[in-house]
Parts: sequence; C-alpha cells; structure tokens
Amino acid sequence: PYPTLFRSLGNSSGSALFGSSFGTLTDSSVSINTTKQALSLTTGSFASGAAFPTITSGGGTNNILLSGVTGAVALGSGSLSGATGDGFKVSGGSATATYSGGITGSTGAHSVNIASATGGTISLSGAVTENSSGTGITLSGNTGATINFTGTITASTGAATAFSVTGGGTV
Repeated sequence: PYPTLFRSLGNSSGSALFGSSFGTLTDSSVSINTTKQALSLTTGSFASGAAFPTITSGGGTNNILLSGVTGAVALGSGSLSGATGDGFKVSGGSATATYSGGITGSTGAHSVNIASATGGTISLSGAVTENSSGTGITLSGNTGATINFTGTITASTGAATAFSVTGGGTV
C-alpha cells in the first residue's frame, strides 16, 4: 500500500497510474485528477475492496484502460474526456468495475469500448456523451460479461453507428 501522504495522483508525462503484469492492486483511497491518461492497467487483478474515490482525466490515449484485468474495483466519480483514443476501454479479462462519472467521447474515437470480456460486470452510471464526429459506443465479443448503462446516453455520431453490440454478453 501507499504511504498516507500519497492519496492523490495528478499530471505526469504518461499515465497517472500505469501497471503491466502488476500482480494485485490493493489500495482503496487514491484519487486521480489529471489532464493525461488516468489509468492504464494491463494483466493483473484488483483485490477485494479496491477503489478509487474519484477519477478525472482530460487526455491520454484512453482515459481509463483495463486490459486483461480481473477482480472488482469501484472507479468512483469524476469525468473522462479529451482522450485521443477510446475514453473508457476494457479489453479482455473478467473485471467487475463501476464508474459513476461522466464520459465524453472524442473525435474519431469511442466514448466507451468494451471488447472480449469473458466475465464480470461493468456498470457505468454517469452520463455518456458521444459527439458528432465520434465513433459511438461499442461492445463486442463480451461472452459471459454483463454491461450496465444506467445514466443518460447522448450519442449523435453523424454517419457512424452510435451504439453497437455484437458477439455475446448481457447489456
């Protein structure tokens, strides 16, 4: 765990919190507020009780990336916007994650992209907004996963598909 004084992460040259083959993340009290990528976690797991009180990200490749991650995490509230790629991205794994903050898509990217999840539940309860030059919300190949949107979805993507679900899972 982190020392008591290390309870918030801010701007960095890359991701505020980055982990690759990171083992088990156990902290439950670190807030993230950055103009860059907030989380980039690949291949690891969340311990019981893992949580972030708030996550706010105004940039980076993805605001939040969970790839090949398992376990459960509460991602708190806040807002995600300005990513050059997909804002909230899950790729593979069986994580159960909740996020109550707003998510705003960027030009040429998905506001939410959840693909190849093999289990777990992803629950997004904040407003999801896709702009006119975004590529919508996409959920694909999520066999065994459950994905919940309980907030407002505003998806005005022009010629792109605003909401696409293919290849299994429960929405």
